[in-house]
Amino acid sequence: FVMYALLATVIGTVIGIELGYRIFPPVIMNAYNSLFHFDSAVTVRSHELNGLVAIIALACALIPAIWTPLQYLREQPARLLRPEPPKAGKKTIIERIGFIWNRLSFNRKMTIRNLLRYKGRNTMTLVGVAGCTMLIVTGFGISDTIDGLVETQFKQLQRYDAVLYLDEDAEEAKKDQVIDEVSHHSELDKTLEIHSANWQTDTNQAVQSVSVIVPLDDYQGFLDIHERQTPEQLIDLNQEQGAVISERLSEYVNVDVGDMLHLVDNDGNEVDIPVTKIVENYIEHYVYLSPKNYQTIFEEEPTFNALLMQYGANANSHQLEQDFSDKEAVLTYLSLDSIENNVQETMGSLNVITLVLIISAAALAFVVLYNLTNINVSERLRELSTIKVLGFYNREVSMYIYDEVLILTAIGSVIGLGLGVILNQYILKTIQMPNLFFYPIINWPSHLISAAMTFLFSSIVMLVMHQKLKKIDMVEALKAVE
Repeated sequence: FVMYALLATVIGTVIGIELGYRIFPPVIMNAYNSLFHFDSAVTVRSHELNGLVAIIALACALIPAIWTPLQYLREQPARLLRPEPPKAGKKTIIERIGFIWNRLSFNRKMTIRNLLRYKGRNTMTLVGVAGCTMLIVTGFGISDTIDGLVETQFKQLQRYDAVLYLDEDAEEAKKDQVIDEVSHHSELDKTLEIHSANWQTDTNQAVQSVSVIVPLDDYQGFLDIHERQTPEQLIDLNQEQGAVISERLSEYVNVDVGDMLHLVDNDGNEVDIPVTKIVENYIEHYVYLSPKNYQTIFEEEPTFNALLMQYGANANSHQLEQDFSDKEAVLTYLSLDSIENNVQETMGSLNVITLVLIISAAALAFVVLYNLTNINVSERLRELSTIKVLGFYNREVSMYIYDEVLILTAIGSVIGLGLGVILNQYILKTIQMPNLFFYPIINWPSHLISAAMTFLFSSIVMLVMHQKLKKIDMVEALKAVE
């Protein structure tokens, strides 16, 4: 028993480690390549991790292989040659509830008894099914979070279509000409004058760019500034006594409400900004200030240097971008559609992780369910042969086993859905980048699809087992062992 487990584990570990290094790192690195732009990916093999994996695999295989035979080696040889007698029957909890038990069919009663009879094997099945569902939910959760992030940022929080930055070194006449064209352009619906300045974080971590935004007019309809927990309560910057900062910036520099945010600019100037609110934001870092608070903190009046623009119904976004970008007084013209598409494409590359998790979950489900069901059938050949002799058709014999698997799959799926939420939160926290905020979201269709896929994998395993059950030789199985 030990040699069989040892050989299988050693061979499986060697193959698994080799395939793991060749398959998973390139796939995951390719997903991250669009985010970090690696020149070339080099897979580094860790002997420490390889050893840890081998030790865990050997422990999981050898401990049962040693423990189980030891229980039988204490028995007399003559007793081992005879079939193990069934355990003494005990009333289940449901049997004690007469009005329920008496209304169950014979098959349902047998299913309940068998579930409570083979506790160890059924527990292993529950763990395997829960792990399968957990991985699928996590995969869909990552996808839901990424999709929701882009949608919320560019459709709800930033409600403008483009931002035009003026060249502060350009002649005033040329800047006035651009402003006049924007104000009277037939394809533009609304515009908002703002002051925008780039500052940087000053911490022990990697430096992050921070945009300080000061709306010079009513910004409602352009910027939806609110706390994530209370999206319906919009924040009025003019009522604040300090700055409103984005949530990821707060996390990154470890600044909370009531603290001072320390920033520096490219010239080495420093500023401390009091924080009064932390607001919902998912991409990049922002600090929002009213003109009055900006003047108090920076000791200068905010100068108008950028325009937020909303397109009209018939606007040609590409033509607008081309027309204004060519202006001498225009420093930069940014279309939010272009930014959204770039972010969507970049984030979409992470969806490969969803595929990896689903494939891994499918493999786990097939291996666990097939092996445990196969062991279950092999150990119950006499029982299954008996019910076939009693007149059960092949389909009924298969359902006799599948009813148990179905119930275990249902319970395991429920457990897996809960564990998937926890794992999804952990993974998103781990892969979160300095300028991105991931708020874990798992939409209810993802829960349903995850459970449905687990049941699908379970059904495929039972279709395979059905062919084996049809081939049971009743005569051979019922022969007396003596």
